Amino acid sequence: MSKDLISKKLRNLLLNSETIKKGTFNKLYNYLQKNELITFDEIKEYQDLNDLTTYIDDLINACRSEWKPSDTQPVQDLGLSYKDQKIECNLCGYKYLKLKNKIVNQINGKVLVVGSECVKEFGEEVKGLIEKVNRDTRRAERRVLLENHIPGIRAFVETTNLVNSFDMIIPLNLSVKLSEITSDIKNNYEEFISEKFNHLDLIEAKWEIKEHIIEAIKSFVNENKQEKFAASFAIKNWILKNNSSTLTKQIREDNGFIKWRTIHKIYEERFMRSVLQQLNVYLKKENILIESLNPSNRIVKIRFSKKNKILHGNISYQDFLLNIGGLLYNETDINATFKDLIDMVKIPLSDSGNLIVNFVLGKLRNVNTNLVYRSGDELILKHKDEYIRISALKLINDVKSLYFEDNISNDYFVNWIATHKIKIMSLKEFKNYKQAKELASELKIKNL
Repeated sequence: MSKDLISKKLRNLLLNSETIKKGTFNKLYNYLQKNELITFDEIKEYQDLNDLTTYIDDLINACRSEWKPSDTQPVQDLGLSYKDQKIECNLCGYKYLKLKNKIVNQINGKVLVVGSECVKEFGEEVKGLIEKVNRDTRRAERRVLLENHIPGIRAFVETTNLVNSFDMIIPLNLSVKLSEITSDIKNNYEEFISEKFNHLDLIEAKWEIKEHIIEAIKSFVNENKQEKFAASFAIKNWILKNNSSTLTKQIREDNGFIKWRTIHKIYEERFMRSVLQQLNVYLKKENILIESLNPSNRIVKIRFSKKNKILHGNISYQDFLLNIGGLLYNETDINATFKDLIDMVKIPLSDSGNLIVNFVLGKLRNVNTNLVYRSGDELILKHKDEYIRISALKLINDVKSLYFEDNISNDYFVNWIATHKIKIMSLKEFKNYKQAKELASELKIKNL
């Protein structure tokens, strides 16, 4: 039996197209109008068809290019009653189409109704478009089916970061349960609309589990969000804004509460100020007062008062909380005495720093050691024929706790200078040094 060169399906496609009607292809057009197909034997038998194999491929492609899927309902699923409707394929004549595919000729406007198999005759492009429309249609229908059974499921699967949508950071066990069931439902949803998964009952069961988990979370939040050091909405948003997933994980591990190990990592301004106010309750027993916080650089200013003497020192919020944050959690092994705390802070050169320098100088005058020059952080002291250069800042912060003591030996400060001196100069060296410093200062002022 001879093989078909042009099948019945292909014949109908060609005859409904315009390209074949051009004069060049008259013989083929006339032959196809009288015959349902053309075999290879026929082109040998009929002289008018001898050259058909030389151009048929290009002609078929030209005719195919005329067609495209209809803009209005290109694919229609005829449903369970498709056999009763007896919709016939215009290419092969099959009378029981389940999917009705409408193809339109862009030149002559003809519309053909074809089945899913015959749509392949129009080439890969049209076939691909029809398949895409068909696939999208089925996806839409399955979305509707899911939504009818589980109202709100599409909005749920398109929600991002659900675990962070509550009024506080939730415990790890609840966040893990919610994340896992959410992932399962999303995966099953996508598989269902893609026709890779058909167990609607399983999705419904998981949805019910999800609802119970969310109820448990809401109950936890309502019971705990007003508790001391609960990771509130503002804290949660600050952490999310600063993209600190590690911090979030630690708080989840601590059941949604801010503990000593995390309190120093949170720089939300209102929270920091609240924490410092609570610490003041403990520190006032030691005659210590937290006076202020600079939120931009997170420096805490602390006042120390004892025996009618006052000093101010600075410490970073982070270091401060790392050292004494345990007081807020009733930890018993916290070193938070007056001396412990003043040793933690840094005393600046001005104001309190000057008080300490003058205190030390008063002690040194008792041993014939006097200040002869000061510039910024540098102090030059004269003892006998020696001029001794030291750092004012180091002196201030090394002896700051002694400022509040009454019976400190003069020798202590003499020994400190001997240990921490930067340089010892003769009178001549001192004069040259002083002159150079003053000259440098004048040049700096002129260049301003």
